Amino acid sequence: MTAIDWWPFVAASLLLVVTPGAGTLSILSALSGGGLRAGYAAQAGLLAGDLILITLAGGGVAALLAAHPGWFELLRYAGAFYLAWLGARLLFHRDGGAAAMTAPVRHSAGACFRRSLLITLANPKAILFFMAFFPQFLEAGRAGPAGFAQLATVFCLINMLYLALLVWLAGHLRRRAFAPGARLQLNRLLGVCFLSLGIKYALR
Repeated sequence: MTAIDWWPFVAASLLLVVTPGAGTLSILSALSGGGLRAGYAAQAGLLAGDLILITLAGGGVAALLAAHPGWFELLRYAGAFYLAWLGARLLFHRDGGAAAMTAPVRHSAGACFRRSLLITLANPKAILFFMAFFPQFLEAGRAGPAGFAQLATVFCLINMLYLALLVWLAGHLRRRAFAPGARLQLNRLLGVCFLSLGIKYALR
């Protein structure tokens, strides 16, 4: 059995998942445009993206990116451009808010899943982070694949529970507070946030 510092890991993971970021913005945007179903689809996209990144980190892609800085920079700028494009679309397309609110949920759910997946994959630094983060909680000399897999599983479960709670709470608040005018303003605010994140990713 791999020796793992579970309590520090769980505490650190909780702090990570509750910190607002692009994933939170993606869920709020999905809820604004398509309701609870779209929100849960966005959650699924975020979880799928994290799983892909963690798998890549465990599979040695982190070392590959570290050895080829040019590849890493290319991915980083592509991710920054995608976030900035999402922000500009929400912020400047006058019909975007209305179209999002009137689109059928069954269509917007798939779009929200894909968008959230791409938002997660837009940050290649996450691969390096997972590769550096998980071994901190494994006993020295025993940081093998089994321990990495256990930590990855628990992290994904914590993330899944938090995101499900976020979707549920935000979805119920949406029913009471999101009048059409408020939704349009929210979309513009989210657009500013996505655009800011894209610029931040490009500059850091």
